[in-house]
Amino acid sequence: MKVDLQSLTDFEQKFIEKLAHINLSQIFPGIKQVILTSIDKNFREGGRFGNENEFGGGKEKWLPSHRASKDRGYKGKTFSGKTLVDKGQLVASVEAGIKVSQTGLTLNIELGSNKEYAAIHQFGGRINKQGGERESKWKATRQKSGKYKYRFAKSTSKTKNTISRKYQVGAYTINIPARPYLVIQNEDSEEIALIIQDFVIKELNK
Repeated sequence: MKVDLQSLTDFEQKFIEKLAHINLSQIFPGIKQVILTSIDKNFREGGRFGNENEFGGGKEKWLPSHRASKDRGYKGKTFSGKTLVDKGQLVASVEAGIKVSQTGLTLNIELGSNKEYAAIHQFGGRINKQGGERESKWKATRQKSGKYKYRFAKSTSKTKNTISRKYQVGAYTINIPARPYLVIQNEDSEEIALIIQDFVIKELNK
């Protein structure tokens, strides 16, 4: 039996050259969807554990926000009673913040958000509020006794019997606990690896 070593060498060279120039852009949308689905689940479950790396999610679930703990649920709100999803803007911004690219044979995945408050919710921190004059609105409701009962009204309220009151507040600090939402799981990494593997095999067999 004779083996043409030159043929094997040529085959190996062509294989390496083809692998070195493989374009993964066709699978970018699929990879992005895996990540987006996983992060969406983080919001729905109020935080999840992640890999022990830069995408890790800490050791505990998120501390529920004051607003979420009192949210009884509103029509049309997919995430009623969920922390960090009062208006859904942070959730929506994550989709635009997922970037998948390629440098040589390296696949790059970037996670982020363009919201100015995104970082403090991810990592936690303090917000220092200055003291000064504030204004609140109150709605007056006349009782049977003839007296009026007052309750807080929205700042945008323009209904009748709404009055404004000014008051002074001192400086104070708001502590925001870390609620890592840019977290991917081990199974996500495995699914992404399989997507890449299947694509590379198909390309090399062409």
